Amino acid sequence: MRSGNYRAPNLIPGKYRVSVEKAGFKKFVAEDVELVALADRRVDLRLEVGAVSESVTVTAGAQLVETERAVVTDVKSNRVFTYMPVNSN
Repeated sequence: MRSGNYRAPNLIPGKYRVSVEKAGFKKFVAEDVELVALADRRVDLRLEVGAVSESVTVTAGAQLVETERAVVTDVKSNRVFTYMPVNSN
């Protein structure tokens, strides 16, 4: 079994489809992988032995708790900054 980390920097926030395939293994597909600004997203890929014509599809549910790093992140809408009090002295 091999494991590794892969990065795809500079992707814009949104939903993505992650697909992995290798001869002799079932195709793995993760649908609706949501990326948000300034956050890492982990997708655990699992290739099972099987014919290439078979596939496994995972549909994303609720976002998991970040277990890789101890970082607090938050995304604010522009409304928050529009109505934020400003010291104009």
